[in-house]
Amino acid sequence: MQAGSGPPIALLHGWALNSSVFEPLMDRMSGQYSIRAIDLPGHGASPWPPRFYDLASLAALVGEALPPRTMLLGWSLGAMVALELARTQAARVSALVLVGATPRFVAAAHWPYGVAPAVLEHFAYQLHDNYRQLLADFLELQVRGAAHAQMTLAALKSSVLEREAPHPEALDAGLGVLRSADLTPALVQIRQPVLVVSGQYDRVTSPQAAQALASALPNAHAVVIRRAAHAPFLSHSDEFLAQILPFLETKVAA
Repeated sequence: MQAGSGPPIALLHGWALNSSVFEPLMDRMSGQYSIRAIDLPGHGASPWPPRFYDLASLAALVGEALPPRTMLLGWSLGAMVALELARTQAARVSALVLVGATPRFVAAAHWPYGVAPAVLEHFAYQLHDNYRQLLADFLELQVRGAAHAQMTLAALKSSVLEREAPHPEALDAGLGVLRSADLTPALVQIRQPVLVVSGQYDRVTSPQAAQALASALPNAHAVVIRRAAHAPFLSHSDEFLAQILPFLETKVAA
């Protein structure tokens, strides 16, 4: 999905969703940027196969769709992909906006900001037992505690229902990435300018994870959007754009 003209920016969505979740954002940015919203393999209009098996293979597939010297906006799983692309294809990535981001989804001794491993195991069980209930629960988790929660939940549900359901194997592979990926040792290698945006009430990736991520990156800073949850670009679009547009403009001018 493409829109607008100007400096290139690619948008990468999160697990179980698709690029249509970015349509409201594209409508408001297309006057300034050439925007490409990319469906992850097996999601939206993207076929399955090609398959991915881990974060490296997922990023390699996504990288094939990137224009040169592009800025990346990655959300949730898409933020992990953006970080991996910035590390492995640095010449193609000029700047990053990371939303609802963490370098490691599951908690560990060296990363206490993740979710308990049992959370992902429950997702994996539900994926095979009751796929639609899993999606409903996951979407509700993304807006829990936020202002405008019902409006945001409706927008997320619309983006899921608007297109074909993600391929079950792609969903399973995505959970595998969330279970195993750990970018914490590699963050020092990512030299591009980075803006890390989190929602104050995010229950999927905590603001503490976002702050720790920004502190570990060599050229990053973090902002928190008050009363937002995991999808601030939907629930608090004015505040979100007020943060990211000045950042993007400085990177274009650089």
